[in-house]
Formats: sequence, C-alpha cells, structure tokens
Amino acid sequence: MYEFSNRSTGEKLLCRFAVCDPNKPETIRWLQECVRDEYGESYPMKCIYDTQLFAAKLRGDDMTAILALTEENEPVASLALAPSGDLKGVRELTMHVVCRRYRGFHVGTALTKALIEQPEVQKLCSVTAHAVTFHPKAQHQTLSCGLVPTGFLFMVHSNRILHHTFSVEGVDKQSLAVAVKAERKRNAGTLYAPSEHRAFIESIYHRLGVDFAFAEGSEPKGECRISSKQDEEHHTRTLMLYCGGAGLEERLDAYLNAEHFPDQTMSVFLDMNSPSAPFTYQLLKDRGFIFSGLQPLCENGEFIILNHPMGMRVPFERLSIDDGYKELFDYIRARA
Repeated sequence: MYEFSNRSTGEKLLCRFAVCDPNKPETIRWLQECVRDEYGESYPMKCIYDTQLFAAKLRGDDMTAILALTEENEPVASLALAPSGDLKGVRELTMHVVCRRYRGFHVGTALTKALIEQPEVQKLCSVTAHAVTFHPKAQHQTLSCGLVPTGFLFMVHSNRILHHTFSVEGVDKQSLAVAVKAERKRNAGTLYAPSEHRAFIESIYHRLGVDFAFAEGSEPKGECRISSKQDEEHHTRTLMLYCGGAGLEERLDAYLNAEHFPDQTMSVFLDMNSPSAPFTYQLLKDRGFIFSGLQPLCENGEFIILNHPMGMRVPFERLSIDDGYKELFDYIRARA
C-alpha cells in the first residue's frame, strides 16, 4: 500500500497499484469508472468503453493499463500505455485520470512512474505523452517522471464532442503537449533538419540524451511516400510524410482545397531521416503549415511536427501551459 497526503487538507489516502487484468473484468470496469468520471462517454479512444475489446487489447503485446485503488477497491486513478497512431515502436501514456474526489493527493505522478518503470517499457524505442492543454497538471506530471518536452499538436479534439470538468472558453479544438522519454532507441541517426530550426532540434536531442548527426539534404527523387488518416468525428487529418517527391504537391493541395467542415485541421509528421526533409518542409511551410516541434525516437523515423489550422486560429493565449513547456511553447508561438 502507498500513503498519500492531500496538499490542502492534510487528509491521508491509502491505495495500492494494480495492473489491469484482461482475465478479471472488474479491473476493466474500474478503469472505465475512472475515465467516465472525467470524460463521460466522450473519450477519443473508444475501445475503453467495450470491455471485451479492451480485454483483447490487453492480451496483446501493445497495451498495458494500471490502476490506483483504495483498500476497498474503489478506483482512484487510471493510466495506460497504448499504441500512438502510426508511430512505430512507441507507446503513449493515455487514459490518465485521477478521479475528482481523490485529486490533490499526488497520486497521478506516482502512478505514472510505476507504469513507465515496468520491465516491458525498456523494449520500446520511446515513451511519449500527448498531454492535454486545458490544465497544466498532466504536463507537469509527465515531465516530473523524466519525459522531455518536444512539441505540440495543435487543435486535435473538438470541444463540441470532448467533455470534461475543465474550462475551455474560447478554445474550439483542444491541443496536446508532446513529451518523450528515450528507452531502447539511443541513436536518432542522420537528421536532415531545416536550417532555421537546427539549434532548437539539437537542444532537444541533447536533452533526450541520444546520439545524432546533421547532414545537408537533397532534392526529392522519385514518388513521395505519404499516408493519410482522417478522424471523421473530430475533423482532424494526420499525414505521415516519410519522403517528399513526385505527387506530393498535388496530394497536399487536394487535402487543403477539398470541401471540409469549418473546424477541419491537419497535422503532419515529417521524417527528418529522409534527405528530402528540408525541401519538403519548405513546401509545407509555403502552404501555411506551422512548425510545432518534434516527435522523436520512433522506429519508423524522427519526425518534425507541423500543423495547418485550415482557416481556424490557434488560440495560443487560451492554452494552459506548464512552466516546463514554456520555452518550447514560446519558440513555436513566435514563429507561427
């Protein structure tokens, strides 16, 4: 059992940490209770609401979940490591909820540390967190557990759909703060980085403690390599851009000019291990994409993150940013 103290009242809380077991449906129900306590039925990862489907994911090798429980097995907090889109070899800290009646006890940070210290985590290339920006506590917790702030994903989840207990006045779509912890991958390889951001990129890799080398890029050759996924509920398109080349401009223009909902936005993960990356970056920048940091240490690449507001405006002044992200945030905002 762990003992926690409420920072305001001095009240004590005893709880234990338990792995969510696919063969024990009650542990999945406890996790569902945590998620529903904050998000109701609106959480973007819908598999959490299907007990059998979630159990199947836990039985595989790609998801682990952990709970904090009182002595009476009342759920206190939840957290999971799950696949992060098309980022290979990476697991994302997600379903991170401390139930409202147990906030103020510092349970979330201890639970995060317990999860990322699990032996299987060391087999990953890296661990990432895409922390909410409607309050800074989630950001702070990941940084206090050794993750390094690397970027932002702007305007990803619609606040018409995503319901929670925090104020979102003036913010139509929620943004996410990206942080990363190096695990198995300790060499980022050769980076063909845009010259204007090299010093910034170098500082992040130094903080991550991994090896890398810069090299000059070359003009794209052959066909582009790109994949696209559209979130039809939150109206967010995500592009994985592995290599620039023939056909890329037409693809981008088709996405940008297609008829879309007013809150449509687009994110691009551009692989810096491709020699064409600096030229592709400039092409994206010329079309209105804004640099918003990095998603490094993936099995399938070292990615620059770019976002396109698609006619919307990034509400920088409305986002709640932890002090640990402030320098990164200010760098990106000044260049948007």
